[in-house]
Amino acid sequence: MNEEIRARKINLGVNWVKSESGSTYLCPTGQDFSGASDEELRLHCIDESFNPQND
Repeated sequence: MNEEIRARKINLGVNWVKSESGSTYLCPTGQDFSGASDEELRLHCIDESFNPQND
């Protein structure tokens, strides 16, 4: 089941990345943002922490 969910997420074209500050970002799958700073993540990704569905 875990592999099926992972495959579905890969097909979405975005990765969920958690920054050092604790915010979560949706980033394109073509690049590796695992060690990126908050500034880099804000430039290239969508800050999901402000998503109203997360409340």
